[in-house]
Amino acid sequence: MVIDYEATGPSDRLACQAMFEVASVLNKPLILGAWMTRLWVLLTDPDMRVRATNDVDVGFEPAVGYVEHARKALEEKGYVQDAGDYRFRFSRMTAAGVLI
Repeated sequence: MVIDYEATGPSDRLACQAMFEVASVLNKPLILGAWMTRLWVLLTDPDMRVRATNDVDVGFEPAVGYVEHARKALEEKGYVQDAGDYRFRFSRMTAAGVLI
């Protein structure tokens, strides 16, 4: 499925950039959370206003050994793994803001 979407502001641009970068290195990426909800809303009512967020939840189909590959691939793109309670979270600072 292809959704033609024009970013509507800084948070949207950051989220779209994060989705593109992460999807390029993960095995069968799935958009989850707030952005998946947003995409469904846009499919049903493109004019509806929805909350902007630059935090993108992405799942992927892990294979044995693949999780380590995914971590390294994200780090090669400049993402840093959270060292605290959210070890599943990766982020990257850009001139335009943070990609999460």
